[in-house]
Amino acid sequence: PPRKGVILRKTKTPGGSKLGGDPFLPDGIEWPREPSGGEMSFLAQIRCEDLPSDLGFPETGALFFFFDESDPDYFWSAEDEKTWGDHFRVVYVEGPLPSAPRRRTTPDPDPTPEVFVRAEPVLCRPDDCQKYYDLGRPVHRMLGHPDSFDLTEDAPPPAEDRILLLQLDSDTDSDGTGWCWGDMGMLFYFLTPDDFKARRFEN
Repeated sequence: PPRKGVILRKTKTPGGSKLGGDPFLPDGIEWPREPSGGEMSFLAQIRCEDLPSDLGFPETGALFFFFDESDPDYFWSAEDEKTWGDHFRVVYVEGPLPSAPRRRTTPDPDPTPEVFVRAEPVLCRPDDCQKYYDLGRPVHRMLGHPDSFDLTEDAPPPAEDRILLLQLDSDTDSDGTGWCWGDMGMLFYFLTPDDFKARRFEN
């Protein structure tokens, strides 16, 4: 069935939602770490008030997305899907954000340029979501249906009842993030409807 969602369109106008750069993560929130103890890479900051009010997101606060890039080949080989959660983090901050961004305590070996985004509402059907990808532009998305998924024996598609919290496309455009996931693939953050309703974004 059709699903409401948003496309995160790149914009030159600075705002509270962005990909890359440094997050406005409060000092009291622990920076997510990968299993070996190193700090994860920051990928995205989405301010909830920038999203349409009818999608079920909190009215205030922000979502922060992190990823363990210490061994990226691990994810493309899909050795054990059960441990993927140890290498991804989503942090929801309910209160106001600080006035200045926060940096890692150790330099990021491959920092992502700061790219501001705005949320454009879309109604996505499973059989036509690919049209956004066919435009030749990267498609960063929240909710709706994923634009593509590599159907391999090692990496099965997510369960039908999973919600697409965030899709981050490879983005090598001149105004983009420089991301290239695997062979120009995508990163997906999924969670269950119950976790979404209860705001358990960390799951």
